[in-house]
Amino acid sequence: MIFTKKRILRALAPVALVLVITAIFFIRKPVVLVTDKPFNQLYGEGRARLERHTYSFSLFRQVKTINIAEGAGPDLVAQAAASLSRRPLAVFFPYRYREGARRYLKDRPGAAVVILGGRNRREAAKEEEEPRWFYTDTAADLYRAGVLAGELALQDPEGGAVALYQSGLSEAERTAFNRGVKDQGWDENPLISSNNSEITSRFLGKGIACLVLLRKGDSRFFEDSGSLVLFTWSDPALVPGKTAAIFDDSPWAQLGFALKLLKKGATPPETADFGLIPSKLTIVKRLFKPKMGTIGINRIKFLKYNEPLKNNEEKPDNKKSSA
Repeated sequence: MIFTKKRILRALAPVALVLVITAIFFIRKPVVLVTDKPFNQLYGEGRARLERHTYSFSLFRQVKTINIAEGAGPDLVAQAAASLSRRPLAVFFPYRYREGARRYLKDRPGAAVVILGGRNRREAAKEEEEPRWFYTDTAADLYRAGVLAGELALQDPEGGAVALYQSGLSEAERTAFNRGVKDQGWDENPLISSNNSEITSRFLGKGIACLVLLRKGDSRFFEDSGSLVLFTWSDPALVPGKTAAIFDDSPWAQLGFALKLLKKGATPPETADFGLIPSKLTIVKRLFKPKMGTIGINRIKFLKYNEPLKNNEEKPDNKKSSA
């Protein structure tokens, strides 16, 4: 067989194309995420590795991570993040490394630096140029959790109640949860408390159809309640078998949404809140029966929550706001 120049070029074309695509992938500015060993142990190292590869493929750019040693100061955190790339697209820091984020930005003015604050709000600005802050949209999450809890209560043959284990919620957040329960068609008022005795005495003789745990609760709740709705970063494979849904606001869960906010142009640094990100919701469908409430399970992931207007505010065009 005679290998002509044209045939050789045709044979090499696919290889050249792959090489060009690979080169472009590695040349593009990477995304950097700061993390540490305790988080990886909680989240799952294999799970985190899968997320990194998935984001790299979908973004068509490298997503690099750096594990910070426990007790590292702001200077070391900033240096570790900088060691991954001289020109990153964006660098993300969890709330616990916010001082490292400020140090990184001070050394590199104008860089796209983001603090993923979770449910923690920003303190007073300490520098002239402050990193962008993105927060968990807790009200929207609690609304969806309320809808889920209402559905599970409707499906409970024993007519169990709904409880939310958490203290320190704002009035707006309590309203969001209550509204979700009501919008699903459950008429009873849920109990919102962090007092074990109060929950036990309130529902004495009546089971809890759904317990929503916004933070780690007493292990006895796992025994006494029906279904669980958890707010956790833990690997879903490790949660109790009665878990019906998981809300995850970990850095990996929020990274994609945060990048979209950056691309759109985050709110200017002069404001207190830069962006709200809903948690990633995983629903265990095997624990749900056919729909009994007003909102189907498949819709809950995509529900949006509009905070009810105050009495002295007027609704636009006098139309009723809806979730």
